[in-house]
Amino acid sequence: MMVFDSQQISEGLYPEEVFPDYNFVYRFHQCVNQSDTFFDVYRSLKRISFEEINNTGVRVSRSGNSTINMQELALQQIAKFPDCRDQYFVLSDFDDEQFMRELNEERLFNHEWLSSYIKDYYTIFNID
Repeated sequence: MMVFDSQQISEGLYPEEVFPDYNFVYRFHQCVNQSDTFFDVYRSLKRISFEEINNTGVRVSRSGNSTINMQELALQQIAKFPDCRDQYFVLSDFDDEQFMRELNEERLFNHEWLSSYIKDYYTIFNID
């Protein structure tokens, strides 16, 4: 399977290569910015679908809209939110439909809800 990136815009991971057996994946992004007294946690979640171009073996990705939220937290909580950037996960078709129906900005910081869909959520995001 080839990835179409003729202008070499993408850097690093090509999810369409890493997940060749899936028609879509989710990218969960977490970025942490710290100051002297607090820190901001920015989270976004985007569904990326893959399509093959005219039976050529070349797959392209199509990104959906991002769901975004940011919270300002006390420095004591910083260990719970590593600056882990992009994390990818897959869902079954059934879970995907339900996940998309329930997803909203507030749920990006709902650890219990996220862990019901994201395997190893507590390990990846270091949540107690």
